[in-house]
Amino acid sequence: MSNISVYLIAEEMLIRKSLKIVLESLSNISVIGVSDNEKEVMTSFKDHLPDVILIDIKMPMSDRLKMITAIKRLNPSQKIIILTTFEEEAYVRFALHAGADFFILRDVKPQILIKGIENLNQFDTLIPQDMATKVLKLTYDQDKLKDSIRLTSQEKDLITDLSKGLTPKDISKKLLTSTAMVRFYISRLFFGACHHPNFVE
Repeated sequence: MSNISVYLIAEEMLIRKSLKIVLESLSNISVIGVSDNEKEVMTSFKDHLPDVILIDIKMPMSDRLKMITAIKRLNPSQKIIILTTFEEEAYVRFALHAGADFFILRDVKPQILIKGIENLNQFDTLIPQDMATKVLKLTYDQDKLKDSIRLTSQEKDLITDLSKGLTPKDISKKLLTSTAMVRFYISRLFFGACHHPNFVE
């Protein structure tokens, strides 16, 4: 797999430096730029054109939402992942509606963050078809298998659609809901699957 270029955006210098070290030392990812403010990002974004932009979102986040919207306006196909926490779920929904593609929790293992970046870059989603098929298989015989993946009926329908190769946009049309909402639930499923003891990529 060829190198994936990533641009990091985070307020705290320690987070920017730590993420850069982790991503470049454990994967084929090249961090081609880092920033802590919207003005610098918009100035350098046109020159860097990264495969994926990784944004650490913290409250208050009005500037981050404006930045995401501006980036998507300049390049509608730009892939964006936001880092967040469970406590910021409501703000995550705003970010997804602003144009972010998916979210990943800030405290995940580095390998999960890297997997998310790789999947988005290669497949335009956190959960590609083959991964969805594997997750779906682990939902069978839940009464018999102690460590099976337990999903709600809504989640099982979603992972079934992903295993058939449907895109978030396809699924949103099928469910008569927003693509942002579908991406929200895909992000949650990705987190749950990657942390399951029976799921090894």
